Amino acid sequence: MLIITPTQKEKEPLTRFLPPDTIRVCGIGRVNVASFLTEEIIIRRPNGVLLVGCAGAYHGSGLLIGDVAVAQSEFNADEGVADETGFRSMEEIGIPVLKKQDVEYFNLFPVDEPIADRLLECARSEGLTAEKGGFITVSATSGTEQRADIVNKRIGALCENMEGAAAAHICLKYDIPFAEIRGISNLAGQRRPFELVAAMTAVGRVLRKFRDL
Repeated sequence: MLIITPTQKEKEPLTRFLPPDTIRVCGIGRVNVASFLTEEIIIRRPNGVLLVGCAGAYHGSGLLIGDVAVAQSEFNADEGVADETGFRSMEEIGIPVLKKQDVEYFNLFPVDEPIADRLLECARSEGLTAEKGGFITVSATSGTEQRADIVNKRIGALCENMEGAAAAHICLKYDIPFAEIRGISNLAGQRRPFELVAAMTAVGRVLRKFRDL
């Protein structure tokens, strides 16, 4: 399985738990991860993709810094129309971004449930607080609690990140099983405290357990 993480800073704490050459840095944001994965899939055709990184937990998720979130789905929060009525998703305006085997996909993308369930089991077996649920992908992370609440108002997700929906989209397009796990580095809308090492150490513990199964 191809394990990817957005930045070198996120990778460094993981090397305490996995060999450095088993973790690839894909770049931050949707364009970077999409282009990286497309190239990897075309050239190497991995049997699965696991995206790992840090994330900001939404109010009401029950997650705190150092906890773990496992994706049940990814929602692309930036694609749609923003007008005087608010934000309307691609589904609301009737334009799919991907059609596969007669199924239309708009903003919401699935993950591989068996892999997600294994990750959740590994996290909890390590004694970590962990939840599985929806993730939201944004281009600009929430800088205020008000903004975080607006982004998550109709979705009810666990956390926000900058890559997941793009990675899920590409993997779905090419029939590659995809899963995602994030360590909580901060609360969405609050930039301080920001504990990247604590978040990625938790993820590293899960990955070590996951690889041993």
